[in-house]
Amino acid sequence: LYPEQFYSRFLQDGIRPDGRTLGRARATTIGLGSVSSVDGSALVRVGATTAIAGVRLDIAAPLEGLPNQGLVTLNIELAPFSSADWRPGRAPE
Repeated sequence: LYPEQFYSRFLQDGIRPDGRTLGRARATTIGLGSVSSVDGSALVRVGATTAIAGVRLDIAAPLEGLPNQGLVTLNIELAPFSSADWRPGRAPE
């Protein structure tokens, strides 16, 4: 209920709540090519947090009248519990 008091106890001792020193990062691993159905992918673990990303590329003809411009479209899929701000479904326009 009092995060400032909770964290200040650890800061005074120079450690984090999980016991690591302030300068020590969490264990990190990166695995490339973890998803075979996309053009590129990575599985990243930082401490107890795991994230996976996949990239797919389609080459298409430019839009009429814009021969020197391209288009990038992003699609993000997150578990509903990953963020209080995240809502499943199409993004608002």
